[in-house]
Amino acid sequence: MEKKANILSNAVTKAVVESLENMVFMAVVPMRLIWGKVQILTPYRGAITVAFPEKLVYSITGDLHSQDVNSETNKALFMDTVAEMTNTIAGRVMSMIVPEDEEYEISLPKTGMGDIEYEQGSCYIQHFEIEGSMYAVMVEGSDLLAFRHKNVPEPPPPPADAWGA
Repeated sequence: MEKKANILSNAVTKAVVESLENMVFMAVVPMRLIWGKVQILTPYRGAITVAFPEKLVYSITGDLHSQDVNSETNKALFMDTVAEMTNTIAGRVMSMIVPEDEEYEISLPKTGMGDIEYEQGSCYIQHFEIEGSMYAVMVEGSDLLAFRHKNVPEPPPPPADAWGA
């Protein structure tokens, strides 16, 4: 569901558009986002959100389903695509940080358009690019953010070959 503009969103948008258009004389267009969010329930608490530009979602959805899609007739398909990508990314993140002998539990994805829903507190955001379009993955929750301060373990040494080398 797309939310109506709020005072903060409106102020930030106007400030960015007016500042950059006056400073560098380039047109600035706010990006419409489609996002998915998964709550991490156990063994850590938090959330993982994936936010894509609307046009990128159209392209990915068309590629995944091998069909032409448009913004009016395929809204449910777009949301399903974002939900599936969010669920897959969140599941892969959790499988990499939860010890192999433990299980994790995540919620079903929630999707939306426009402003992303955040919990209070800190958030880690990592940006990616696909075919010239940027998207972001956001991680919320102190349990998950604590992993930012843990180093990736060194891989084990390769096994010696048959000759003992």
